[in-house]
Amino acid sequence: MLSLVAASCGSVTDVLDEPGWTIAPAFSTLSVADLRPAGEWDAIDLLWYENGETSVVSSQGTMCGAAVSPAACDEALADIASFGRFGPSCLPADCGSLLVLNRADEIVVARNAGSLREVLGPIDTATEALFLLSAAGYRWSGRALENGAIRPTPDGWQFVGRITVADCDPFVVEAHRVAVGTDGSIRVEAREEISRDNSCA
Repeated sequence: MLSLVAASCGSVTDVLDEPGWTIAPAFSTLSVADLRPAGEWDAIDLLWYENGETSVVSSQGTMCGAAVSPAACDEALADIASFGRFGPSCLPADCGSLLVLNRADEIVVARNAGSLREVLGPIDTATEALFLLSAAGYRWSGRALENGAIRPTPDGWQFVGRITVADCDPFVVEAHRVAVGTDGSIRVEAREEISRDNSCA
């Protein structure tokens, strides 16, 4: 199970001049081809749901293409977006991501950090780390190191990004530097408040 454990305070970005950092790609540009899920799967889709509409962000293989009973497989896919999704809140819109895996007639849907951890197994690519971070509520721009950066470490990955810690009166956003373990754990190494106002999401 993914854990989020607060650690010491300090400057979030003071390590960005060290070697190894790259700009974290925007979540919408990530490819499921860079995932290494546990087990063998015929197809993997990353879906985006927003206000009743579902679109494919990235795919590998043909969903239900190897099904013994294609009709039953398609039926299992019919309403998957209605039962929970992962990613930072986008209130007042209703939105989020789903990772869908298919093997023969089996459909598995990862809707949160826990189910992502189960289907991904060891977190051994940067893309897998970013999927978990999105499920934990982190955001990043994909444009600048200080707004979203990632680098490998001996134990997994290190990440700099932003997270909303309070969403109504006050609305508070913090910058965090976190360590993502290969076991899927997330540990906050440094945090600082970057904005606060009296609005609500």
